[in-house]
Amino acid sequence: MISLDVLATVLSVISTVCWIMAQVPQQFENYKNKSTDGISPQFLVLWFFGDLTSFVGCYLTNQLPFQLYLSSYFLFNDLVLLYQFLHYGGRLRAHSMAAMLLLIWSRLVPVQAFDTATATEHTSIGTAVAWCCTFIYLSSRIPQLIKNFHRKSVQGISPLLFAFALMGNLTYSLSIVCNAGALAAGARASFFKTELPYILGSSGTVLFDILYFYQRWLYVRPHTYMVLVEE
Repeated sequence: MISLDVLATVLSVISTVCWIMAQVPQQFENYKNKSTDGISPQFLVLWFFGDLTSFVGCYLTNQLPFQLYLSSYFLFNDLVLLYQFLHYGGRLRAHSMAAMLLLIWSRLVPVQAFDTATATEHTSIGTAVAWCCTFIYLSSRIPQLIKNFHRKSVQGISPLLFAFALMGNLTYSLSIVCNAGALAAGARASFFKTELPYILGSSGTVLFDILYFYQRWLYVRPHTYMVLVEE
């Protein structure tokens, strides 16, 4: 039988591969179309801040090494997508994006400033940032789902982005749970307390990723049927 340590390692490797691949198809889709019109700007900004707070939270709370490596890579890919959004959208988009970044940053700073003034350890600040990250991740998909609903279309969005994200989030959560299972019984409660925001942030977004595929089935299926009838 495979030990929990080995299973956790395998799952973390699968998660890493999924996340390495996740945003590349969308970057290629944007490059091919020379457009990012299908992407919600709020989705990109929230994803960026989610990854940013994830990185800060992982660093301050001494999370597992693969979590820190992943969050660093996420930030790089977020910047590529943000650059494409601005590059293909022009000056108006640049002003809108800057306004959104400032708005979200203004909401984050008071929370961090309060924790910095009252906490005496990095872990306390890191825990607050990690929970902030969880909230951002859970809300990040909503603007894109709303945009798809209003357009009645998922055009311009690579399905591989959400497929890899779904698998990455699922295996990420399971790998943390397996790591906890490999610990002594007395250490599990403390481990889960530290890891809880990361588990909720990753497993919670799986539901929203599934909703995207429901939208894809809903909006692509009638179009496919019409093409078949015309032929």
